[in-house]
Amino acid sequence: MSIRSLLLGAICAAWSCSDVLPVDRFVAPIKAWRLSRNTDRVVLVVLDGVRWQDVFDRSGNMPTLEQWTSGEGTCVKNIRATGPNYVSLPSYTEIFSGRSSVCQDNECPRTKEPTLVDEIGKDAVVVSSWESIEHAATPNDDAPLTSGRFRTHRSDWFDKALLDEAREAGPGPGIGEFRRDAYTAQIAIRALEAHAPRFMFVGLGEPDEYAHRGERENYRASLHEADRWIAAIEAAAGERTAIFVTTDHGRNAAFRDHGGGWPESGQSWLVAKGASIGAHGCMPTSSHRLADIAPTIRLLLALSPDTDAASGRPIDELF
Repeated sequence: MSIRSLLLGAICAAWSCSDVLPVDRFVAPIKAWRLSRNTDRVVLVVLDGVRWQDVFDRSGNMPTLEQWTSGEGTCVKNIRATGPNYVSLPSYTEIFSGRSSVCQDNECPRTKEPTLVDEIGKDAVVVSSWESIEHAATPNDDAPLTSGRFRTHRSDWFDKALLDEAREAGPGPGIGEFRRDAYTAQIAIRALEAHAPRFMFVGLGEPDEYAHRGERENYRASLHEADRWIAAIEAAAGERTAIFVTTDHGRNAAFRDHGGGWPESGQSWLVAKGASIGAHGCMPTSSHRLADIAPTIRLLLALSPDTDAASGRPIDELF
């Protein structure tokens, strides 16, 4: 038996293929094997409520992402939240699950469906400024998770002093349980350095908070700060890490708001760099949606694909 046959057989066994299949059925498992052998981990950073115009304006406000989009990585401009209500919780549910969300407001209960976090298991960690990320990330309490200032599971994964300091510092530009982005980023970086998880989600929320207030200068300052934290995450993550940066939704033409009444606020974007990611810069792509991010991460981490008709598809232009 040839090496190629042995390899295809091993991959097929891992992906639950039948013994006799047409050649095209091998494409996905072979691609997953090729990509995953170069990828130890994936870090997904979501900047809440950020317009594509402010990421790709070449103003120097986000120098790290500007370098990525200039050729160090690959960017996808043609990507949208499925909606139809372009608010945060439906979009985060879509990102974590790889399917459009039944939830269509920010008051939905915790998801009952398994997500990327559950597929990866205890080697997946979630760190977020907005407390309600917990509702979208996983239906279980097994994974290391800290969302907002008061919701933490598996606290042994996180720097206790930083958690306590963030709790005492208050919500900053947010309200309620919101945690300042600077603390969220530092907590994530410490966990990344200490535990080297296979998957990490980092949710930074201050841009959306400032935008809802109409504070454009503070909004832009929060993007500059987020860009600085992205550079720090890249430095901590190691060479065999793929880093994705995206947003859950955009904004309306008047800037302050987003939602179903403003179709333009469904516009998202994606920038990626690192292990297995091509250095294509910004190039024309086919249409994508936020539900395509999870299948792309599954491909990089050699997880079983979601074959449901409602699921997204991998963003092949990144590779």
